[in-house]
Amino acid sequence: MFMFIAATITSFRYSYDRELFHAHQDRMTGTLNKEVFHRRSAKVIEDAKHTDQALLLIILDLDDFKAVNSREGHRAGDEVLRSFAKGVSSIMRREDLVGRIGGDEFALLVRVPSMAEGQIFALELHRRLSALLTSSPHPVTCSMGALLVPPDNARNASELMHAADLAMYRAKQTGKNAVEIAKGGEPQPSPLAGRRGRRRQSLA
Repeated sequence: MFMFIAATITSFRYSYDRELFHAHQDRMTGTLNKEVFHRRSAKVIEDAKHTDQALLLIILDLDDFKAVNSREGHRAGDEVLRSFAKGVSSIMRREDLVGRIGGDEFALLVRVPSMAEGQIFALELHRRLSALLTSSPHPVTCSMGALLVPPDNARNASELMHAADLAMYRAKQTGKNAVEIAKGGEPQPSPLAGRRGRRRQSLA
């Protein structure tokens, strides 16, 4: 009887842990889902206001991802997403937040020692992810909006996400496969930015 009860409790705990995992994680990529990322990032951003901690908020979007689905099928597209998420997670630290917030859009929140080091990290991250994506069986590129958040930041999480998202679209407008750095919500030119602009609604 004791063994039966113990086995039942173990089974229940496993099922509970599994349900809890799926409630927090994106089922396809294993990263945080959109709701959990927003909730946790809001707490980190609010907590950082009471410290001298700088933050780096990044929005990543795969360029021309729809073409992969159209050309090679949704299975290939899913493979690209899983591979990309795995690559991002392998670079980030355990305390960093990584979430899938849209079909082919990911968000990262990183604690950085300074604004300058945050910019260096963003550029290096894009370089490494570009190498990963272009060497995959289904090569694509990614555009990045990186928002450097100062220790004295007064904006809330929604405002910062909006600023990072705008920076990402500016990266797409400059030719895709680019990084757009924004400081304090104001986009700044990036060395990796392209030359020509496009209308936002035409970007994918």
